[in-house]
Amino acid sequence: MSGTGGTVYDATPPGSTCERLNFRTILNSPVPNVVSDVAKLAAMQTVILEIKIESRSNFKVAIACFEDRRVGAITSDALIRLIECTIQGYAYVAEVKSVSGARVEVQVYLK
Repeated sequence: MSGTGGTVYDATPPGSTCERLNFRTILNSPVPNVVSDVAKLAAMQTVILEIKIESRSNFKVAIACFEDRRVGAITSDALIRLIECTIQGYAYVAEVKSVSGARVEVQVYLK
């Protein structure tokens, strides 16, 4: 008996298409005074941060912003995909899930 057993191989991992990109992460290099403002508002309501892609020297970084102020940098295994999708014209936001001191946890998803 031979064959593949009916398994279909899909080279695209789940959640990796731009439309389905969705992940949770912690912001790196948080800006304390902006984090403080976000924490105050997050205690009362849902806070959505804008994600911007910035060029730094020879590389790009994803920045989470609150009222046009930098909160922190997006870092994740999905960062490269996030940057690629944003360059392709997709827009993403980061919903603040928790703030504890300088630690800001966010859920990134398509806007």
